Amino acid sequence: MVKTITQVGCPYCGCSCDDIEVDVSDDETKILEVRNACIIGNNLFHHANDPTRPRLPRLRQADGSMKEISYDEAVDWAAKA
Repeated sequence: MVKTITQVGCPYCGCSCDDIEVDVSDDETKILEVRNACIIGNNLFHHANDPTRPRLPRLRQADGSMKEISYDEAVDWAAKA
């Protein structure tokens, strides 16, 4: 059974939209439908399910490739920059 979550805040701009409704799967791991969000907000919600979305911070290497690093490493690198 699909679960509907109401009064969801949008993660995109500063307009503070808080009337978004999100339908999620039974196990609450997948977003199925988004209502009352603009096109950008809608895409952001659906992007959360994208299997190609980076899950960890990445650091560009000297050869241009990207290497996944831990959050602690990312914070340390950013603090040095």
